[in-house]
Amino acid sequence: MAHIILYDIRLPGDPELIWSPNTSKTRYALNYKGIPYKVIWLTYPEVRSEIPKITKSDRAPTVPVIVDLLHGDKVIQDSWKIAKYLEEAYPNTPSLFNSNAGVHLFFHNYLTDNLLWVIVRLTVLSLMDKTDEDKDYFRRTREDFLGMTLEEYAGDEEGNGKQMTAYLEPIGKVFKVYPYISGTQGKGEKMTTMILINP
Repeated sequence: MAHIILYDIRLPGDPELIWSPNTSKTRYALNYKGIPYKVIWLTYPEVRSEIPKITKSDRAPTVPVIVDLLHGDKVIQDSWKIAKYLEEAYPNTPSLFNSNAGVHLFFHNYLTDNLLWVIVRLTVLSLMDKTDEDKDYFRRTREDFLGMTLEEYAGDEEGNGKQMTAYLEPIGKVFKVYPYISGTQGKGEKMTTMILINP
């Protein structure tokens, strides 16, 4: 029986693809902790229409969102907040942070603020091609947010690749010396890096 409902985003052109880095972080957390869950898939327009009904907040409608059926249908939005919540709500499961939540938050923020946006630029046009009937919505909402066309935002692939390598270099230097950022098993830090590179 599922303890958690996870809301994830579906690409109509490839409905079986698990592709979102942010929702993938929550999947990895749930899988690592061994918490049973079920997934409800939403398209881009459905995220905008349905998520506010679930969160009942004025926050931007984004995924992941979880509903914890075991704890009074508690609703949590945002992958980092979900990870913190799961640590507290399910203390008898394997820890994601190994008592080093601050280190993991720094690592999470470094990757999100730097590497993630390079990967978005590298993949945004191919993702749009998989949105099928939602393509106009995908383009319009993102170009309104960015203030430029998606082609302009995507920029130069070679330059993006070099920038991604530069952001990964300090992480690689650490992993050459130490197998893990904290603890004796790869947890949040390696999960986050792996998800961003290959969700």
